[in-house]
Amino acid sequence: MAAIRQKIETIIKAPRPQPFAVLNAGLRLLAKGYGAVTALRSALYRKRWLTSTRLDCAVVSVGNITVGGTGKTPMTLYLAELIKKLGYRVAILSRGYKGTCEKNGGLVTDGQGVLMTAASAGDEPFLMAQQLNGVPIMVGRNRADMGRRALRDFAPDVILLDDGYQHLRLERDLNLLLLDHQWPVGNGHVLPRGPLRESLGALNRADAVVWTRADAGNGTSLDGVARQLRDTPQFRACHHSVLLKTITGRCSFKSSENGCAAGDTVDLHGVNIFAFAGLAANDRFFHALTAKGARIVGHEAFADHHVYSQADLTRLVHRIRQCRADVCVTTDKDFVRLSDPVDWPVDLLVLGVRLSLGNQADEFCRFIAGHLQKIIANRSQAKTAGDKHR
Repeated sequence: MAAIRQKIETIIKAPRPQPFAVLNAGLRLLAKGYGAVTALRSALYRKRWLTSTRLDCAVVSVGNITVGGTGKTPMTLYLAELIKKLGYRVAILSRGYKGTCEKNGGLVTDGQGVLMTAASAGDEPFLMAQQLNGVPIMVGRNRADMGRRALRDFAPDVILLDDGYQHLRLERDLNLLLLDHQWPVGNGHVLPRGPLRESLGALNRADAVVWTRADAGNGTSLDGVARQLRDTPQFRACHHSVLLKTITGRCSFKSSENGCAAGDTVDLHGVNIFAFAGLAANDRFFHALTAKGARIVGHEAFADHHVYSQADLTRLVHRIRQCRADVCVTTDKDFVRLSDPVDWPVDLLVLGVRLSLGNQADEFCRFIAGHLQKIIANRSQAKTAGDKHR
C-alpha cells in the first residue's frame, strides 16, 4: 500500500511525461468520476435542490481547494484575534479531524480553559484552544448542530468555520479561500490524480483569496488562476516560524543564548538539528529549516496527523543519538500528538507558525470589518422586520 501511495505522489508531482502509465490512466479515470460528483454536489447546493443551514449570526469560512496544508490554522487564529479586536464575540467550529469527538461533537474550550485533550479534539482545534483566550471552540462532524449549540451557550456575533470551503451544508456570509503561492492548484487535477478537492470552477465561490507562503520565493505559474480570480479581492500572507517552547533534554541547547526565546522567530543558523514531523507537506517544514541556515543531520517524516507510538519515540531518540544533533526540532501539531513523555538526549524545540499580512494588514482589517458590519446590520434589520410581522 505504501508503495502505491508513493507512486501516486510521484505521478502528482512529476513533470511530463508522466511515469507509471497504467496507474496514471486509472487515476485519471477515477478523477473524472470524482470531479463529476463534486461538481454535481456544488450545483445542487447552488440551485438550492440541496438545502443548507443558516445560523443566526455571521458565518465566515476559512478553507482551501486542495488537500494538504495551506495554513488554515494560522489564518483562523489570525482572524479570531482580529474579529475580537473589532469588538465582536467570536466562536470557532472545526470538524476535529481524527479526534475521538469528531463524530458526536463537543466543546474544546469555553474561552476560559481547555476542556479536551488533543486526542479528543483533534490536534488543530486543541492547538487553537491553547493559543486563544476568550474564544469558544467546538468540534464535530455536524457543524450546523455545533453552531446552534455555540449560539445557545455563547451568543457569538461571528462564527469562524475552520476548513469550511467544501462544507456546503452550512451557509456562510464570507468565503475566504487560501491558496498556497508555491503550488496553488497543484497539477490542476482533482483527487486522486491530483490534489484538488473539487474542480477549478469552485474558485468562483471565494469572496476573497489569501495567497499563503507568499514569502517563500517565486510561485508556479499563476496565470490561469489569476485570470479566474481577477475580480476577487486578493491578499498575500507570509508565514514565520516562532519558538513556542523548549523541552529540556540531557544536553541543553541553551536556546535563549541563540536568540530563540519563546515567542521569537527562530535562529538556527549553523546548528546541527534532527527534525521530525507528521504534516501534509513535511518537505516544506524541512526546507524552511534549511532556509534558516540549519544543518539537518537527520530527519523522520510521518503521515499527516500521525499519533506517535512508544516505538516511534524510541526510534527517534536512537536516531538523534546516532546523528549527534545539537538540538531536535518539531512542530506544535506534532508535539501534541506525542503519546508519552520522552527522555530526550538533547533539547527539543517546538516550533509554531505565525501569519503576517505585512503592508496589507490594514487593508485586510478594513475588508473584514466592512463585511462584518454589513452582514450584522442586515441580519439585525431582517430580525426587526420579522418581529414586526408577528
